[in-house]
Amino acid sequence: MTGTPISQGIVDLYSQMRFLSPKILGYISFYSFAHNHLEYSEKYPGLIVRSHNEEYIAEKIKPYTYQVTKKECLDLPKKIYKTYYFKMEQNQWELYEIAKNEILLDIDYDKFESYTIFRLFTALQQITSGFWNRFNEIIQVYHKRLEMLIDIISSIPDDEKIII
Repeated sequence: MTGTPISQGIVDLYSQMRFLSPKILGYISFYSFAHNHLEYSEKYPGLIVRSHNEEYIAEKIKPYTYQVTKKECLDLPKKIYKTYYFKMEQNQWELYEIAKNEILLDIDYDKFESYTIFRLFTALQQITSGFWNRFNEIIQVYHKRLEMLIDIISSIPDDEKIII
């Protein structure tokens, strides 16, 4: 397994460890795992708002994880940062406004929850990236970011190493 065990959150960790062996975390089902470690939104079914007992999980996976730093495995030059800008397409702007309005209109300002901002930023970031996971339906959006990335990569000499 490569990458960060909790790259997409604690649910991702559960599925990865269960794939390796159900004995690692010791839960017979996702529901027993969720009961002990996840807190769901009352307003939005399926939305995880908090995780619990992370120390317990960290101890359980410790024998199965190994961290290698970039310095230990790659000989890279210093990072080069370049900023590129693009304009969103009309359909992106329209979805951007819909997402913003839906989420902002749904806020109960008397009982504001911090995850609302996370929901908003996630939706807007998805739209600018070319898709929007709205109510478990993925909406594809044409975007120029990928085209721009391909142009940048093609301008780099073939013998150069790059990490994106």
